[in-house]
Amino acid sequence: QLLETQRMLEMIGDHPIMSVSLRQKEKELLEQLEKSRSTRKTLK
Repeated sequence: QLLETQRMLEMIGDHPIMSVSLRQKEKELLEQLEKSRSTRKTLK
């Protein structure tokens, strides 16, 4: 999902409406990824 979102951002550029929502989605996905990485480290 993260790669797909980043590709969409590349395609739309600085579109005033679409880029805002896609950047928010990208941020949320990165936060989820980081959270899962830290959880995995804690379990080890």
